[in-house]
Amino acid sequence: MFIEKRVRKLTNKEKKTILASLSSYGCRKIQLDLELYQIGKLIYGTNDNVPSQITKILSKDINIVSIGLPLLSLGKKGVMPLLPLGTKMAEVCSNKIVLPTSLAQKVLYGKPVVVKERYSFYKALLIDENNDFLSFVKLRRRRDDTVIIPILDIGWYLREGG
Repeated sequence: MFIEKRVRKLTNKEKKTILASLSSYGCRKIQLDLELYQIGKLIYGTNDNVPSQITKILSKDINIVSIGLPLLSLGKKGVMPLLPLGTKMAEVCSNKIVLPTSLAQKVLYGKPVVVKERYSFYKALLIDENNDFLSFVKLRRRRDDTVIIPILDIGWYLREGG
């Protein structure tokens, strides 16, 4: 298995561009008081001065897997937020859906659910009654209802990720 070793600190311009891409979730101005670093297709956030520490580690030919909290994934479809960023996004983003517990549980099992409500957005955060983050979802509007499809939910970690 190949492990990416190159670490690159994102510039302020790159950081702004990436955070602006979260606008599809209703995030107009999300502030992250973290330094962002890219390893392969993942972007990590850390509040420490990583480069000097990383330079020492790389000089000893040790593979780097993570240097902080994984926040974003870069893919063919653009930037995708990861679970640790969901909590911060739930605080500041406007595209939120609250479902009854029984329907929210289905989403946490990775299953789409159908609701009668219609929404004006196509990506959202599923949150509980306490504004706690549960899932990134996409919405598919139909004639008389909306299908809520989980993209990445906190149940994923138990099903596949952990």
